Amino acid sequence: FMNCSVDRLEGDIVLTNGFRQTNQSKMAAAKSISFEVFGKVQGVFFRKHTKRIAIDLKLVGWVMNTNENTVVGCVQGPLEDIDKMKRWLKYEGSPKSRIDKCIFKDEKEVQKFDYKDFVVRK
Repeated sequence: FMNCSVDRLEGDIVLTNGFRQTNQSKMAAAKSISFEVFGKVQGVFFRKHTKRIAIDLKLVGWVMNTNENTVVGCVQGPLEDIDKMKRWLKYEGSPKSRIDKCIFKDEKEVQKFDYKDFVVRK
């Protein structure tokens, strides 16, 4: 785990990237998933709110608008937090958005992340 500080907490190792390494597992179950959100999701600060939620959940990845008036992206992180993000993308969104549907694809377990933070792509 390069560029991570390590603290010991109750016998577990807590890494600065938010993962807890226990004696039983080398790394918490981590996932990567791509998404596309349909509805009124452009011009309503959807990407800004997506980034804020992702950072709050310690997820990495990206989000961007498409020419088809949808929002697409990829998130990576602990399974539990990916599930929280999926619920937010599908049912909540930004305050002024209207989500008609959200499609998730390419869901897979990962051993390492492809991104170091979460960004809004232009």
